[in-house]
Amino acid sequence: MQSEHLVKNLIYCSTLCVAFCSTSVFPQVDVLKTLSEELSHSFDSLQDEEVPPYYLSYEITSNENATVSGLFGSIDSVESNSSAILSIDLRVGSYEFDNSRFIAGDGAPSPYGFSGALVPVEATDALRTVLWFETESKYREAIKRFSRVKSSMKNQVGSTDRSHDFATAPVVRHSAPSIELRTDLEDWSERIVRYTKPFAQAEHITSNTAFLIGRLVQRWFVNSESTRIYDVTPSYRLFISASAKADDGMRLPLHKEYYVRELEDLPSDEEVLHDVDTLIETLARWREAPLIGTYSGPAILSGRVTGLFFHDVIGRKLEAHRQKYDDDARAFKEKLGDQVLPQGISVTFDPTLKRFAGQELKRFYKFDSQGVRGQKVVAIEDGVLKSFLMSRTPIEGFPNSNGHGRKALDNSIETGQSNLLVDIEDPYSPEELKRTLIKQLRDEDREFGLYVEDVEAALSFTESGNPLTFTYLRPKIVYKIDWDGRQQMVRVGEFTDVSLALLNRIEAGDTELEVFDGIYPSQYAATTISAIAPSVLVSQIEIEESKWTHADPRYPRILPSPVSLADAPTND
Repeated sequence: MQSEHLVKNLIYCSTLCVAFCSTSVFPQVDVLKTLSEELSHSFDSLQDEEVPPYYLSYEITSNENATVSGLFGSIDSVESNSSAILSIDLRVGSYEFDNSRFIAGDGAPSPYGFSGALVPVEATDALRTVLWFETESKYREAIKRFSRVKSSMKNQVGSTDRSHDFATAPVVRHSAPSIELRTDLEDWSERIVRYTKPFAQAEHITSNTAFLIGRLVQRWFVNSESTRIYDVTPSYRLFISASAKADDGMRLPLHKEYYVRELEDLPSDEEVLHDVDTLIETLARWREAPLIGTYSGPAILSGRVTGLFFHDVIGRKLEAHRQKYDDDARAFKEKLGDQVLPQGISVTFDPTLKRFAGQELKRFYKFDSQGVRGQKVVAIEDGVLKSFLMSRTPIEGFPNSNGHGRKALDNSIETGQSNLLVDIEDPYSPEELKRTLIKQLRDEDREFGLYVEDVEAALSFTESGNPLTFTYLRPKIVYKIDWDGRQQMVRVGEFTDVSLALLNRIEAGDTELEVFDGIYPSQYAATTISAIAPSVLVSQIEIEESKWTHADPRYPRILPSPVSLADAPTND
């Protein structure tokens, strides 16, 4: 028995080398066929067991990447790699009651374990071996956990949610045409050198990095309900960042990002270099800007900032899996049909929206991670909570998926946000919104208000011990607005209250929608965010000094910049 187990492990480990070392484009027809055949074979064979599975799915996601990165006019890395990861969902019991049911005391699904397996998609026999090995392992895990679930229910310590454990879904058949990743690493290297060289000539720049990454994501999905999907998505991302430091030691980071799905849609050198000059000039002004300590008063939030706030404060509450577990945040569980935002504000999620105002959206997709077509969801209408974002895991009152089952860090499926759209009725023009702010300043006899143009570092915590679901954000580009309408760049600390209470202080929005389409840190990992929103006037925001704003003699620069030394006269 031990020797048989050793042989299995040797066969399995040998296949992983194929998965790691391969870099070519994967043939989708053979992979889909192999997955379908192996799923049918395993599912049928396991029906003879005492507790057979009622559902089985295989998903393979491959990533082919090419990256060039550099800084200050030089290249520091050129890389190409590919990998493919298998995810298996095997369920025993029934749609009503299965091994996935939450057990009180287990806590919410952990994001730290990684349950995916590397697979060799180019070697059919090796792929079959991994599928066989992983399916058997998943079956044994499912049986073991199902026994725990049944015991938990007998002792009446299960979840208070009485909804079913899994929802049925329509059969989907889809096969996209194959696409190859287009790369020219020599040309990309020349671009990165051109784009980063100006930072080396600016005395106030303390750090700089840039990268251009091409990525081809291929996905094969099959399940025991006869769904068969092959999809492919290319993308190209150019990211340029730099930072400066104020004389009091405050760190000042900025970045510019471009995201497209076709290589030729990347911006021209002229456009990028113009944006580079703007970054350098903005950082120069920012480090000289006066520092404001605490602030409590009205402010205008840009559309980008508004979109990010709605994503973190509202969007996370609308993810259905957060309503399912007893020890997760459930702020909205009992609020269906209630007013949760001011009248006139609606929030919609639409994964079918590929671009907006000419900008590609990262949260576009055709099918979610469970093979369900992405669907538009009106979650909040005129301030009233109407719906949740659903995977195939039901919650009370919502028995079916609306195509928002998304893969989490640990390869499990949770609900996740797609493209978020904020709509505000009877919007003002930007000029009217600013005049409204100034009127409020005068009415309240305030010296100035704020316009928050950009923020950084969103970190959300949603455990039930923190019912307001605070999000920690640091404003970046901020302007002080005086009674006469003049704007002056200032430096500020951190928001102290980014919660539902803040969004309920929205008084008006403007007519110009902006797109926040970036990658920000979340509770456990980087989160891709696509949010479309107008600028809004908020009656009150709270900002306080923080570690970012405290002057510290250890932090200001001591040594002169090499740029200043290069320009200094010599004695020769």
